[in-house]
Amino acid sequence: MRKRLLKYSFLLVLAISLQDLIAQEGIRFEQAAWTAVLSKAKAENKLVFIDVYTSWCGPCKIMVRDVFPQKVVGDKFNASFINFKIDAEKGEGIDVAKKYAVKAYPTYLFVNGDGTLVYRSVGSMPVEKFLSEAAIAIGEFSDPKPFAVWEDEYEQNLNNKQFLWDYLQKRKKLRLNCGDVIDRYFSVSSKEEILQSPLMKTMAEFQNFNVDGPFYQFLLNNKDEIKPFLSAIFRTKFDAFLVYIAKADIDRAASNADEKLLGAITSALLKLPADEYPMEFRVGETRMKYFTQTSDAAALTKEVNQYATSVMGYDTKKIRTADSMALNQFEKDLAAGKLKFSSNESLEQNRRFKGSSIATSYAYRVRDIARSVLNVIDDKKQLAKAYDWMLYASGFSDNFTIGEVKAGLLQKLGKSKEALNEQQAVINAYTEQMAKLNISSDKVMGRLEGNLQKMKEDKPTWGIDKNTLQTRVTATPKLVK
Repeated sequence: MRKRLLKYSFLLVLAISLQDLIAQEGIRFEQAAWTAVLSKAKAENKLVFIDVYTSWCGPCKIMVRDVFPQKVVGDKFNASFINFKIDAEKGEGIDVAKKYAVKAYPTYLFVNGDGTLVYRSVGSMPVEKFLSEAAIAIGEFSDPKPFAVWEDEYEQNLNNKQFLWDYLQKRKKLRLNCGDVIDRYFSVSSKEEILQSPLMKTMAEFQNFNVDGPFYQFLLNNKDEIKPFLSAIFRTKFDAFLVYIAKADIDRAASNADEKLLGAITSALLKLPADEYPMEFRVGETRMKYFTQTSDAAALTKEVNQYATSVMGYDTKKIRTADSMALNQFEKDLAAGKLKFSSNESLEQNRRFKGSSIATSYAYRVRDIARSVLNVIDDKKQLAKAYDWMLYASGFSDNFTIGEVKAGLLQKLGKSKEALNEQQAVINAYTEQMAKLNISSDKVMGRLEGNLQKMKEDKPTWGIDKNTLQTRVTATPKLVK
């Protein structure tokens, strides 16, 4: 009995020690009163990072579990900030949350030693995003007019064109969504003022417009009148830019579960000229992204089947012909001495790319359809259908992400041994490919090996992280008409 108690005590002490070690690697939060924290920040000329949470907040718990304990996070935050946590519904946390107008949880406040708000961020997020928010706060700390002051002044300057323009530059610099402010700037300007404004000359620098807002609708419905005010290069790419912006707005629609906005985005896409692929590709991709991000399995099932039928019914001879022509041109340029490569490996890599870039892009389109099924849908028949789509995609590209999705589908279908073999093959292929190129990506390898370990532990490798959603839009190589 005594031995068992001693053994239990030893294990308990060991567990506590490990917990302490993990805690030390992550963010270390001050255990002091709010005024004392401010005084320490002022004395050390640092910002206070405040995690404003509540006991019932799910995203708050995700950050505490998955992000705050990370060593890379701890290294950054412990060196750069005085870190503090408050429950917005208890003690002095009530007054702090009220003072800084906290309306959602978790909210991250970056405050100087005088108690002035310098920067604010909201929501759970992955490590990379969290670190980028810290970098923005540090940059704002040295600015005589930090972003939080701009935010506070916005409501009092809704009709001040110069303020709105300057505020747009601030938001753009910080890589923040500018859609609402652009619409406000547009609404207080005349048509002539807009056409002559710096917004027309710099709009390509903005990544987000509200598709259902007045400025985007103005661009969409007055293209011929607008184009003379654009640079010659941008004028030729203006339609592609409007397509890009419309697709990017899917994130806003999905985050608000706004099907009316989805309809406005679809309508805008249909008004713009078709690209190399049929118009139903553009609409299908957009609607698929929306129902994937909202995790609506029933609606997504309908969308992916329609979209996949369209994609896999496409005349792939056009793809093969375009890649063949690109490869022929590459060989001609090589023979003419127009191309130089540092090694045979580099030459072969570029030759392969030129001869398969459009086929690979097409395979990625199929892969994304199957991945949406993997992440959201549980129906075995639909999962099996998605696996067949991946076998089809494999005929156009051997990229490791094709095998990665196949492995995930096998796991979700209950074929654990086959999933493990597929995932290991993916890791081997990726390692070999990176060795040939003499490059590596710890992030990619970490994901691949992490998913392999999850498979071994019978944990899911699928699902949608709604805090990291980003619409990625890439240029599509030209096809032969």
